[in-house]
Amino acid sequence: MNQTYDRLAAGDRLRLKRTLLEMTQDEMAEKINRAPKYYADIERGNCGMSIETLLALSETLNMSLDYILLGDIKKEREKIHTEEVSAVMSLLDSCSKKNRDYALRMLKLFLIACDKEEKAAGGSSNEDSHTNCGSEDGGFHTEHDGSNSNRLTDTQKGMPG
Repeated sequence: MNQTYDRLAAGDRLRLKRTLLEMTQDEMAEKINRAPKYYADIERGNCGMSIETLLALSETLNMSLDYILLGDIKKEREKIHTEEVSAVMSLLDSCSKKNRDYALRMLKLFLIACDKEEKAAGGSSNEDSHTNCGSEDGGFHTEHDGSNSNRLTDTQKGMPG
């Protein structure tokens, strides 16, 4: 197997993960204890990185060393999914317990509503069933018919019944 290190591609993978985590280049440089210009040059592919820097990036971004250096075309989609999940988890970890619990209840509600909408539309269930939940533009819309049918049960709210 012939694998080649591509600094530009490695920088792109680092930038993607950093932006998913909603961090600036300066914040990332601080987290890995490096100068901001040095980190920016790594992302642009202008320079390589030391093993110590590579290890710090791997740990901070929760990315494997081989993925940072070489990527994996076959598993790119899976990696992006993993990175998205990691970004969500990082955001939840930065919240108070009360806000984290609330965010999780809201996510459950959203997914329940998406499942109901998909079933009503006669859609099939697959691994991407929640990608465009709601409308064609990915937004979520509800209709109100004047009745109380749009009220949520305690179970739907994520609260004990």
